[in-house]
Amino acid sequence: SRIISSSSDKTIREWDIETGECLSVIGTLDKWVHLRNSNNGEYFASYSAGGAIRLWSGQTMKLKHTYDIRLLWTDISFSYDDRLLYATDISGNLHVFDTQHGGLIAVYKNMGISICCNPARDLVMCEAYQSLVQLEIEPLQVLIERAKVLYHDRELSNEERRKYYLTVLTDR
Repeated sequence: SRIISSSSDKTIREWDIETGECLSVIGTLDKWVHLRNSNNGEYFASYSAGGAIRLWSGQTMKLKHTYDIRLLWTDISFSYDDRLLYATDISGNLHVFDTQHGGLIAVYKNMGISICCNPARDLVMCEAYQSLVQLEIEPLQVLIERAKVLYHDRELSNEERRKYYLTVLTDR
């Protein structure tokens, strides 16, 4: 078994838990890097206060996606099925990213600065300045199936997916 860590030396390291041996090192561009593992271990995400959010493969330690929105990030968390990545910024906005295709799906304003997800379903709790905000987001597969009906059951392009998700999620 292994564990992943980050450090002020601008690295992310993979360690063997039994031996304490460093298995691999990833250099980053940011001094302070924060990490969050996905629920199934397939991914981990990294961010720094003013840097991009990066999605990494948990198996290969290779970069999968970069969400190049440079804000003061305060927290990140994965959806229960790891298909969505949630991030909160210092202004209290909740950003929803697609882990499969790498795009920004939606932004919810004034939600909070820290985030917690229910592992059984997409129930997102944000701490909003001494109160809690609860947001229930439909699973990504439900959105995909609904979109396929509108687009005559064909596979959607990334642009069509993004447009549809933004419409559905912001109309709630």
